[in-house]
Amino acid sequence: MWRMPLFAGYRRLLDSKVADINNAPGVRASAAPSPRRSISKEFVPDDVPWAHFDMMAWNNTSRPGRPEGGEAQVARAIFAAIEKRIRKSVIR
Repeated sequence: MWRMPLFAGYRRLLDSKVADINNAPGVRASAAPSPRRSISKEFVPDDVPWAHFDMMAWNNTSRPGRPEGGEAQVARAIFAAIEKRIRKSVIR
């Protein structure tokens, strides 16, 4: 997990001729910041902290100890990060 910048220049790529916002702009990007990751900002007031997680919680093939199907590894990592942050804020 890392703090990803939201580039204002990507906002125009979310514009749509038929909808309020385009959640699937025709721009290819993998790990680079992209307009798709900026879409959450459109629904959250500026004074509210928020987070967006892209995850694939599914195993396509079986492996030892990890059968095909739903996978909770990413969910466990997110929970651990939130728990750590909460503990820090409570201890202060």
